[in-house]
Amino acid sequence: MRFVALVAAFLAVMSPNAYAQTPGMFVGTGNDMYQACKDVLDDRNMRDAFKQGQCNGIIMAIFYFGENLPSERRFCSPRGAGTNQALRIMLAYLDANPAKLHLPIFVLATDALRDAWPCGR
Repeated sequence: MRFVALVAAFLAVMSPNAYAQTPGMFVGTGNDMYQACKDVLDDRNMRDAFKQGQCNGIIMAIFYFGENLPSERRFCSPRGAGTNQALRIMLAYLDANPAKLHLPIFVLATDALRDAWPCGR
């Protein structure tokens, strides 16, 4: 739980511009993580277990802390939604926005979930 809280805090203060200016820091872009995120949904495929775990952990952290993110990143998941649904939403967003795949995966995930589940509607 402590790890998830640290990841959420990191996501709350991190911006795409800061990511691009931080040498040596690897979170993974949409390009880096796309296949691994797809493979998370396929129990039979363990092509890159490390990246699959990274993707799953990022989605879980973002999903569980979505309502607590800064307003420009915040989303409100509906009752009964789960992390696999959140992952499917993100993958659909990546497929629909290939020009954004160079962005960090956590930016793409929060954009996708915010578009799908905006707060206050």
